[in-house]
Amino acid sequence: MYKVDKNIKINPKNFFSKDIVKNFTSHINNSVPKYSNFCDGITSFSEYFITDNSVVYDLGCSHASLLIDIVKKNKFKKNVNYYGLDSSQDMFLKAKQKTKKYKNIFIKKQNILTNKFKKSDLIISNLTTQFIKFSERRKLIKKIYNALNEKGAFIMVEKTNFKLPLIQSIANDVHFDFKRENNISGEEILAKIRSMRGKLDPYDSGENIQILKNNGFKKVEIIFKELHFEMVIAIK
Repeated sequence: MYKVDKNIKINPKNFFSKDIVKNFTSHINNSVPKYSNFCDGITSFSEYFITDNSVVYDLGCSHASLLIDIVKKNKFKKNVNYYGLDSSQDMFLKAKQKTKKYKNIFIKKQNILTNKFKKSDLIISNLTTQFIKFSERRKLIKKIYNALNEKGAFIMVEKTNFKLPLIQSIANDVHFDFKRENNISGEEILAKIRSMRGKLDPYDSGENIQILKNNGFKKVEIIFKELHFEMVIAIK
């Protein structure tokens, strides 16, 4: 077990344990700089791709908070169906409970690699695809491209590496300081790093853009970046 925050212990065999599900919101905001800005950005951009009769997917929806914000932002669009997918049983149950009053949100306990996507106007991956092995990630991006309607969008937030070792080292230090300022101890930060070994394997910015272009997307832009984390939009 790894103690990665005051109230969170991670079992490597069950990464999204009840601890992390219960304390997910506070932990991710204390761990990812400007996390709420990324979510706000996705919500704002969603207005430009969701129309009447759209289908929207959130891959790795966690508590479904982002999906709920997107529903509220697009409340005047008619007959829109929103699908939140998560492979964690505890996350699934939390999202299901949180969205029970929304008739157009459908939460599914589902591995996103095996999901059969409906034709969609917007697909979102907020800090999700970075946990998928490179070979499988390429297949998923192709599935997403094929599922999107013409002019549909894939919005992806990922942790990335910097190309220059010096910048990577400085960014690591700044990120460490950010976590310490949010009352995560040095021991807890190191425990989190150990718990991620073999699970998190990020690309650099150029590699992320290239994999999107190699799988069909021609219009790809970085919208927002904070330290290692960046939001990319790819339009079919």
